[in-house]
Amino acid sequence: MKWEEFLDQFGNLPVVEPQLVRAGAKNPESVHTQLRRWSNQGKLVKLARGKYVIAEPYRKRELPAEYLANQIVYPSYVSLDYALDYHGLIPEAAQIVTSLTTSRPQKHENPEGRFHYRHLKEGMFWGYYSDTSKGLEIIIAKPEKALLDKFYFLNGPITYDRIEGLRLQNLDEINPQTLTDFAERTGSKKLMKGSSKLVDFRRDFLEEYDIDER
Repeated sequence: MKWEEFLDQFGNLPVVEPQLVRAGAKNPESVHTQLRRWSNQGKLVKLARGKYVIAEPYRKRELPAEYLANQIVYPSYVSLDYALDYHGLIPEAAQIVTSLTTSRPQKHENPEGRFHYRHLKEGMFWGYYSDTSKGLEIIIAKPEKALLDKFYFLNGPITYDRIEGLRLQNLDEINPQTLTDFAERTGSKKLMKGSSKLVDFRRDFLEEYDIDER
């Protein structure tokens, strides 16, 4: 298959997988070799095993990092610092796309970005939703779940001082009842106590900056 023919058939796909290319190839056995060659030539970017995206300047659409994170490891959802940044809850821009998965922890770094995955037990794998970015569906934690996920991976109790150290902002965007309900759903005393501390912190934050409840 020639490059131009490949672009005609698969150029509109956000992620290209070898088995799809093999289905329409005259010589299916050569597909993996050809994809590796195009990757070495800079025409394709290898995200992970069996997953490629078309490189610039051949790409026909923008690919949000959150979408790529969802595609590299399935099932997974974007959470932790990247989701907190996405929801405007921290001042720093997250440089690593952090996700949670019921699969093993892993890291993937390629020209599209740095994608890190932490293992989360199945009983905690919820609290995410579907959003749209640049015309593509992304799966990302709700702001309240992103905070609880952050607490989940912190060692030791969640104290008022530790919450202050997170440098949270825009806390009027957090729904305290949702946060409390989510914490109770986990059944974790640590997360329930942490959420209670965060609700208190949020109340004090809004009072200090004279922000109305939403």
